[in-house]
Amino acid sequence: MLTQFGALYIGHETYAVTQTGSGSLYAFGIITESAIISMSAEKMLDRQVFHNFRIFCLLALTAEFGFWSSVSVSAETPRSARETHGEVAEAEKKLIFDILDIQIEGNTVLSRMAVEKVIYPFMGEHKTIDDLEAARKALEQEYKDSGFVTVFVDIPEQDVKDGVVRLSVTEGKVGRLRIKDSRYYSLGRIREAVPSLAEGSVPNFPVVQKEMASLNRSAGLRVSPVLRAGTTPGTVDVDLNVKDRSPLYASVELNDRFSPNTSRLRLIGTLRYDNLWQRQHSLNIQYQTSPEKLDQVQVFSGTYLMGLGSSGIMLAVYGVHANSNVAVLGNTNVIGKGDIIGTRLVLPLTGLDNYYHSLSLGFDYKNFDQTVQLGTNRLVTPIRYFPISLQYSGTQQDTSGATQLGLGVNFSTRALSERKIECLPGFLEDQFECKRHGAQADFIYLRSDLHRQQTLPRGFILSGKVSAQIANQPLVNNEQFSAGGVETVRGYPESQLLGDNGFQGSVGLQTPRLPGSLLDWRLLVFVDGAYTNNYRRLDTDLSYSILSTGLGMRFKSPGSLRGLSGFSGALDFAWPLRNFRNSTTNIQTGDLRMHFKLLIEM
Repeated sequence: MLTQFGALYIGHETYAVTQTGSGSLYAFGIITESAIISMSAEKMLDRQVFHNFRIFCLLALTAEFGFWSSVSVSAETPRSARETHGEVAEAEKKLIFDILDIQIEGNTVLSRMAVEKVIYPFMGEHKTIDDLEAARKALEQEYKDSGFVTVFVDIPEQDVKDGVVRLSVTEGKVGRLRIKDSRYYSLGRIREAVPSLAEGSVPNFPVVQKEMASLNRSAGLRVSPVLRAGTTPGTVDVDLNVKDRSPLYASVELNDRFSPNTSRLRLIGTLRYDNLWQRQHSLNIQYQTSPEKLDQVQVFSGTYLMGLGSSGIMLAVYGVHANSNVAVLGNTNVIGKGDIIGTRLVLPLTGLDNYYHSLSLGFDYKNFDQTVQLGTNRLVTPIRYFPISLQYSGTQQDTSGATQLGLGVNFSTRALSERKIECLPGFLEDQFECKRHGAQADFIYLRSDLHRQQTLPRGFILSGKVSAQIANQPLVNNEQFSAGGVETVRGYPESQLLGDNGFQGSVGLQTPRLPGSLLDWRLLVFVDGAYTNNYRRLDTDLSYSILSTGLGMRFKSPGSLRGLSGFSGALDFAWPLRNFRNSTTNIQTGDLRMHFKLLIEM
């Protein structure tokens, strides 16, 4: 099947430009001037219809902005196939011309240098229509590779003189942008968040993807674009379908994540609002206490999170205030309170196939007061310093699971953190040395984390994670590697081990959802372990290790599964496999310890 789209004028002869069913272009047949005039009028209308049809088919076959399909149309010609192919063969022998200059009409999105780089290899003497068609295809592919998948390139009818030929670019622009079904989020703000889909613009789909990811960063907002052929030929209309819920979130959690010589229970209340100023800024406030003895643990924290434009860059500012009065040495009381104020700047990096990664830069102010009372004597060990952190995070999604990676460096300098304090009455000492023998202000340590979740046959899930830290010197306890508790080694109290260097690993197997219940019930088995090592110490024990195994369960209500109001929980039974004893703890192999968490979300 052949469809006639244009004409080439070479010398005193005119050739019809025809597209075959396979999409290839050929020139054939000498036609009369009257036929040219008639064809030109019809062609202008046919070309608009053709472009609109190509855009429509493209959008119908596009999924996640990542794929497109070549579309061609065909129509019967009044001549026989034998006659037509004979003319094609004859024309291909005769149609030789020079391409010394290719003029591009209608381009507004590619740079001149990018266009010239693509078409230059196809220029020269003694060229054929196949060379011109190859140039057209290469330029159209350049648009696709640059993300402009609604742009098409054609060979218009023209008079080829002095080696000058023209290619016509049709840029499929956004004809209309509509936002539908938003209840809690401003339509104007949503429109501002996707400037690449503004009416009259040529959409660049990688940019659209990035803007959509930034727009959907709030848990309560999901925006899905739907594209279709526009009412005006050569345009696309875009609908942004919105699914949102109230940006106000509250939760209450009860767990038993206690540290040595403290009461068992912890109660945590959280209040968050995710759409301040209609700009998707988030404010999170949290309070944690020990309900059995309120004076043991009181922690207030707050975080303000904002996006910086549509670039995906995030800025977080946070603060923590902690106050405690905990007996940890028998008749010796350790009285401590502290404050942390910090900021994090998160920079998204260029994404790869199914791999998302970012870089974060952090700066903190930490101020901790601690007084150790030994009878009538008091040892004051306050510390105030300014650590800096640099963190790389990556997530790889694949058909069988997901992998998460974290690499970070944390450090401080003498210029920022060196300070003399009265460590003992009448005796000045560096604050780090006063806090820990051998510690200094210019510390640095590296931290790494790796987590893999693998989907197995029949719905089983295998998960594993490892964490490690390496330091250059003795660290104060606020910077040490900690292990023990629900997130690291179950069967031991929280932060049972503290070390300058450390390693922790866990392996778990989780069952598929258990049948016959409205809740999402799952069972699991696990093995946890950790090792820590310290630099110079006044005592003789430099290294510790702990190990445990156990089983547990996880459950979620239907509302929690859908991200709505509901409840979820966890229950683990762990058996230590290694004895651990110090001045505050005596854990024997086989001692059963239970960990639990109950979370109610509103």
